Amino acid sequence: MASQFLHTESPRGYRPSGKDFVKPDGTRDEMMWFGNMELVNYLITTNDGTRILVWAGMTSPDQKHCFADLHPDLALMHVSPKQDFAEFAALTAAMGTKVIIPHHYDCTEKLFEAILEAMNNMSEANRKAFVHDGKFSFPEYMRALETACRAQNPGAALVMPEHHRWYRFGFCCAAE
Repeated sequence: MASQFLHTESPRGYRPSGKDFVKPDGTRDEMMWFGNMELVNYLITTNDGTRILVWAGMTSPDQKHCFADLHPDLALMHVSPKQDFAEFAALTAAMGTKVIIPHHYDCTEKLFEAILEAMNNMSEANRKAFVHDGKFSFPEYMRALETACRAQNPGAALVMPEHHRWYRFGFCCAAE
């Protein structure tokens, strides 16, 4: 029976074994996943050379080495209070990202209001910095993320588009 694809933060280290692989508990499975790398990311290059990165997953310290010098003009990056924003900023700086648009965070505040235990998945540092009187301060978190991005990649812009609104982006090149 084939496994479904999971949205998890699994430990790394599973090794393929022919067409399937052996999980740590000894069971065999047809699916292979390696922590953060299980997610599908896209780098799209348009006819005019504009590079657009669609990043689906959380960041990890090793990714800044794997994806150094990717140089996307525009990066749509997954943001979660579970991740370290300094790590996020280091990745976007290593990639040479020009414009960063965070995504996958729009339900965070409502989730934390409805399910307080969900905040337990955050790092202790994030809980101390952004949870006040049992409420998560998402605007404060996003300001800290922007500050970290600007500190590590001063030439990049973190853009927070308004939800449910269409935007048009353009890039140009001018001779000096």
